[in-house]
Parts: sequence; C-alpha cells; structure tokens
Amino acid sequence: MNRKTGKRKKISHANDHNLLLRCLCDAPDASELEQLTESNWHDLIKQARSHAVLYLLYHRLKTRNLDHLIPTDTLKAVRTEYFECAWRNNRLYDDLLKILKALHRENIPVIVLKGAHLAQIVYGNIALRPMGDIDILVKKEDLLQAKEHLLGLGYTPFKETDIATACANSQHLPPMLKQDAPPVELHWTIENPTRPFTIDIEGLWQRAQPASVGGVDTLTLSPEDLLLHLCLHTAAHHLYSNGLRALCDIRESIRHYREELDWKTVQLRAEEWGVSNAIYLTLYLAKSLLGAEVPDTLLNKLEPEQGTPMLAEAEQFLFNSSVDRRLSANHQARKLFASNALQTARLFLQRIFLPHETIAQLYNLPVDSPRILLYYPVRLKDLLVRHTRTVWRIWRRDKATVRQFELVDWLSH
Repeated sequence: MNRKTGKRKKISHANDHNLLLRCLCDAPDASELEQLTESNWHDLIKQARSHAVLYLLYHRLKTRNLDHLIPTDTLKAVRTEYFECAWRNNRLYDDLLKILKALHRENIPVIVLKGAHLAQIVYGNIALRPMGDIDILVKKEDLLQAKEHLLGLGYTPFKETDIATACANSQHLPPMLKQDAPPVELHWTIENPTRPFTIDIEGLWQRAQPASVGGVDTLTLSPEDLLLHLCLHTAAHHLYSNGLRALCDIRESIRHYREELDWKTVQLRAEEWGVSNAIYLTLYLAKSLLGAEVPDTLLNKLEPEQGTPMLAEAEQFLFNSSVDRRLSANHQARKLFASNALQTARLFLQRIFLPHETIAQLYNLPVDSPRILLYYPVRLKDLLVRHTRTVWRIWRRDKATVRQFELVDWLSH
C-alpha cells in the first residue's frame, strides 16, 4: 500500500498475461474462453509453458469442465505433457524414497525442500508442479556422511570439492548425479551464505514439522519458514526469472496452510533474517497478480519507507525471459560492479591467479603436478571467453545492468 496515495501500484507488464493470470486465480471466464481463436489458445499455452504453469492451467480448466474449449490437437498435446509430468515426478519420488530410507537408516534427519514438499503436500497432485531435481536439507555436520550414502546409491558429484569450501560459497554441495535419475542437491542452509542474510538454521530444524513424503516419514519446513524460503528463493536467488510458477507456489502454500500461518511470525522472522524487502516485494506480487491471501496489515508492516521502488525491475525479470539474470546473480560480477577501474583490474587478476589447489581442482590435475603453471593461460582464456561481454556491460555502466544490480542490492536489505 502506498502510504501517500493509499493505492497499490499497477503491475503494467501483466497486461499481456491477464487471461493466464485469471485462469490461474481459479476464475477463468467461460464466455471469454469461448471467443478465443486457435491462435489465441496457442499464445495462452505458450505463455503457460514459459512460466512452467501449463499443467496447473490445464487442471484449472479441466476441473471446471472448460478443457473442451482447447483446440483438439492442442488439448491432446497438453494432456500428454500433463501425464508425462506425472510420470516423471513419480520417478522422482521413487528416487527420493530410496534416498530418505538410506539416510534414515543412519539416523540422519532430513528436511524435504521445495518441489517434493510442494507437489505432494501443498498442491495435492504431483502432476501440477514440475520438478527438475531433489532438494533436501541435512545438518551441516551430516553433509559428509549423507554424501557418502548417496555415493553408495550410485550418485557421483558434479564436481569434487571439500565440504568447507562448498559451505563457504553455496547453500548446498555440488549436485549429485546418477544416470536416469534427477540431480540431488544436499543443502545445509536455504540461501547462499555469501548473501547478507542471517538465516536461523538451528531454528529451521527446531520448527520443522513431521510429514510423509514419497511414502516415508520425514520433515518439512514449518509453514512460516516455507513461505519465507519460497519468497527468498524467487527474489534473491532467481531474481524473479523463474516466472509465475514461483508465485503460484506461494499462493498455493498460503491457501494450504491458511489455518496455521502466523503472519506476525512471518513479519518478525523476515526482519530478523534481514530479508524484509525480498519478502515484501514477492508477497506484493503474489497478491497483486494471483490474488494470494496476503494480509494488507503484513504488507503495510513490511513496506519500505519509499514504497515499492523496484517493482518495474522485478516485473522485467518476471515477464521478460530475455533478461539475463545470471549477470546480477553472479557474486563476482556484483563485486566488479561496485569497484573502480583499479579495483576491477585487481579483482580480475585474482580470478586468474587462483591458488594451485584450486587450479588443480578446476582442471582435474594432481595437486603436485608441475603442469598446473601451464593452466594459468588456459584460465585467462576461459575467463575471457565466458565473461568478456559481462565485464564490458559493467565497465560502460549499461543502464539495464545498473537497474539489475540496484534490484539485487535492494533485495539484500
């Protein structure tokens, strides 16, 4: 709520997605759908697919006996994709079941995160929420043992790294991979430790709730922690580039836990973690676009003094798939952006002349190999190939890039 005018800002970029948004809000207009041409349906399906909400859209229409309005060939294709998603997710839950059983046998507590929690418990239909990997949270002291058990199940790490290095730079170990199985991410916290947040990890475990996921008794985050995690993940981690699916996750979580959610706790915890801006803007978008049942009192408490200054930038990421989120999500790029010319040159040299151990790890060499010195020119070439465009955009203070970094900075408070 804008304190000066008493009116909410309009989400301008949503205009082209109005029909999709109405369908996702459980309120599709039958008379409007009857007027759609085949081309209109193509555009609607394309939008839903790009936001990873196609199966949810199909389900919304089907449960209201409106799916027959979809052109026959398109309906067949969508229905096929829907059942393929259900099949893939069934396979994922089978893999999750094996992992949970293996860890539980060793008395390693596990909190199931994100998709596997949402699809089964929140959505109540595993076909509605596509998943690409398995995310589980274990205690930091259990990471090594959990990794070893995954190795015993046939998984291999995407890249080898020691636990301390991984925990210093990421919220999870490098993905564990296995043929014909989804990647597994072993988390020790829910957000990147390089970000200026103070996540109460011990509190997450104390508040975790027992649940049955994939047919196994395990733990899930408390409703308040789940909501905070979902908001923080789409805002700080994805910079809203994961589209409407993330906002649907938030909407459905609020709907599912409406009788349990303590909104005062959400507010206080957001402030304690230092994530108020990210939580405010994400819940503002979920309420404005999808009618999520977010109390105005909460938004008023969390709203920054200057209102919602980054709304346009968040919309760009949410609705414009061509925006390059990777630039502003890159920790090193943010450091370059904040530096002057001399600092930029120094940082770039630091990224070239890494310790011998790091070069050995990057290029799969023995730590004591004399060939390590030969790989510093290779490192320079790799950096130039991968980052020349990024450095150039930062160096000339590209307008769009400036706004991206301003959004990243604003979400960090």
